Amino acid sequence: AGLVCGLGWWLHLRFSDGEAYAPRSTMRADPVGSKAFYDALVEYRGLRVSRNYTPFVQLQSFSSDATLLMLGADTRRLYNLADFDIVRDFVEAGGRLVIALDPSEVAYQHLEAEMDEDPAGDDEDRRIDSGEEEDSRDHRPFVRSFRDEDGFWADLAMAHGEHEGGRAARSEVADTNLPEEVPWREGGVVAFYDEEIWSPLYQIEEEVVAVVREFGKGSVVLMTDDYLFSNEALLQHRFSSFLVWMLGDQGEVIFEETHLGFSERTGMANL
Repeated sequence: AGLVCGLGWWLHLRFSDGEAYAPRSTMRADPVGSKAFYDALVEYRGLRVSRNYTPFVQLQSFSSDATLLMLGADTRRLYNLADFDIVRDFVEAGGRLVIALDPSEVAYQHLEAEMDEDPAGDDEDRRIDSGEEEDSRDHRPFVRSFRDEDGFWADLAMAHGEHEGGRAARSEVADTNLPEEVPWREGGVVAFYDEEIWSPLYQIEEEVVAVVREFGKGSVVLMTDDYLFSNEALLQHRFSSFLVWMLGDQGEVIFEETHLGFSERTGMANL
């Protein structure tokens, strides 16, 4: 009885403070979570705020008057995101998709193991030629390209950058309502993008770290860091104008949780 009670108490503590959930989950109250941002939006009158726990394959649709936030994502999730009709239809009808990546995952660090299994490689995952000798391949950056025939990603490529983080400066062509500088962590960059479709938002020196594009009636924002949405950032580095701009003029905000490994599934097996 003591063992069962102790285990139950331990589980209660784990879930009450959110440590059982992935970083950037709106269920986490510690510095790496985003519960503070979620709770702040809930208190805002006239704005509908919710969490999505249902996998995209089981959803029927999203409201076109919504902003869908994917925090703490990695490039593996982006690769097949455009294959979901619900996501494409949502953005095309006027929705706003905001993807803030985990900077440590932008470079797709486990790609090397996959390339070792397949020496021929893949056109979708290729290594940037840095001109170094073959014995230094462990220090050479990787790049992941998204080539969507319908143009959702429009020849977008992500890679690990040379910058060491610090302050990201607003691009000259970005909306002036955005802060001139924001903190940014070391990690990925947008190695390539179609300049006729994507517009840079922030960059560290010459490396672009955030871009935006229009798709149909909606828009897609892609960032290589998700720090500014975290509980820690809202306490230490709060940039309200940045967060408001990211949400857009939509009347609803949906925090996507399924890509963080937390989802509700239905079916006879689960029953």
